[in-house]
Amino acid sequence: MSMSFLWHLQVLKFSIAIVGAMGEWMLSGYGYQPNETQTEQAIFGILLIFAISLVAGIIVLLFLYQFKLVKGFKDSI
Repeated sequence: MSMSFLWHLQVLKFSIAIVGAMGEWMLSGYGYQPNETQTEQAIFGILLIFAISLVAGIIVLLFLYQFKLVKGFKDSI
């Protein structure tokens, strides 16, 4: 049982690290420089990343809205 929790936690940590790195890579691709005034291209990249995140979140919410829990499903598990 504890090994199962260990692997779940490791996968969670790894996925958080990968997603964080992807954000950094996308920002650096648009010329983002921390602690400096941002260029128009960097501001566009920041807004684009926010827009993509918003659209992805809305799509996930639409899929979750369609998911119906059937009464008694929990008991069958």
